[in-house]
Amino acid sequence: MLDGREALRQIDRAIEQSRGEAETLKQSLADISEREVALRGGARLALEELARFRLDQTRAGALSASIAGLDREVEELMAARQRESEELERRLAGMSKTMARLEERRAEAASATESAADALDGAEQQLQATLEQDAEYVTRHEATEQAETVAVEAEHKHALAAEDRRVKGAPYEADPLFMYLWARGYGTPDYRRAGLIRMGDNWVARLIRYEGARRNYFMLNEIPVRLGEHAERMRAAADADIDALATYEAAARQDTEIPALESALQEAQAGVEAIDAEIADARDQAREDEALS
Repeated sequence: MLDGREALRQIDRAIEQSRGEAETLKQSLADISEREVALRGGARLALEELARFRLDQTRAGALSASIAGLDREVEELMAARQRESEELERRLAGMSKTMARLEERRAEAASATESAADALDGAEQQLQATLEQDAEYVTRHEATEQAETVAVEAEHKHALAAEDRRVKGAPYEADPLFMYLWARGYGTPDYRRAGLIRMGDNWVARLIRYEGARRNYFMLNEIPVRLGEHAERMRAAADADIDALATYEAAARQDTEIPALESALQEAQAGVEAIDAEIADARDQAREDEALS
């Protein structure tokens, strides 16, 4: 939802733009009419001169008839333009009345929105001051902050361990013999090979000193897992404290006038949005009138 003050500023700009478009449209129509009449009049004078000085009487008579027809066309054109001008004036008058009504409603919406916002801000500040004097709230708030600090630190340690595992684990993972034995679970209860395969694996293990490397690689993988589990527990605990604090604050809010003030502000902002929509419709209509002209 738009902030009330910003919506009103947008309305002001839209109203000024609509007025400008209307004035431009009116001036364009007047200019077109003047140019067309001038062109028609010039053509008439030119024909009369031509008839007077260069044509014989018979042809001059026929040309005079043409000139008379041209005069009638000019008159009809002027009459049509006059009707169009009157229609445009009617539309402009209607647009001006619409904009005046919108300005009046905008002023009412501005007053209602600002009053509702100020009242809500005051109630929020009063609630915060009350909670700061509430011993239980203070205790909950401090516990929540501490839990959040612990969770963030645990997540940071997990991230460092994961990066350490990525860097230090690369040499192990680049050794095909080590990874071969690791994949088979060599040195753990999961290893199930026997006979010549077991003998071969034992030889490879001794060759690359597998057992020490296996323990190191195991711990390198295990530390991020354990730290990750710890970080998840700390985050869950912090989130639980945050939710509990939010519930406590919400209960305190319900005992104040804040819910009613929030509803009043929403209604005022809805009024602003409705005016904004009407202004948009008025601007669209102005563009349609311009296109038809």
